[in-house]
Amino acid sequence: MIRKLRVSFILFFLGLFLSVATMAYAGQASSPVTNFGMNYGGYIYNGYCTITTSPSFASASAIMSCTNGSAPTGYMGVSAYMYNDAGTCVKYSPWAYNSSPQVMLTATSPYTSVKGTYYAGGSFRMYNGSGYLEEPCAYSPRQSN
Repeated sequence: MIRKLRVSFILFFLGLFLSVATMAYAGQASSPVTNFGMNYGGYIYNGYCTITTSPSFASASAIMSCTNGSAPTGYMGVSAYMYNDAGTCVKYSPWAYNSSPQVMLTATSPYTSVKGTYYAGGSFRMYNGSGYLEEPCAYSPRQSN
């Protein structure tokens, strides 16, 4: 009986530790890199999203890169979204497109000074020669400010 109780306490505290360890509290947290793995107009892209927090603000960024050279002007588009813990989009950036040949493109949402827990998402647009194809970004881990 005592052994079962001890094992239960150990498992409870281990679960509590793991649940707290998955939430970061200040700094940055990034999603895994999404490799689109397809050839869009001769170019291959990947991207990820990052949430940045400090005690006084939070913002989201979406970062896209061309893995096989510089993408021509207008071939890359990116928009970042910041969500609160309830899943509501609270801030977002307008679409940004590369205005010159570039390897990387970043969009950052406006800041919020409201305390809370946030995570980042985003969308990427890639020109394929006749139009844009849009892909979502994996969500970042949650961060609190």
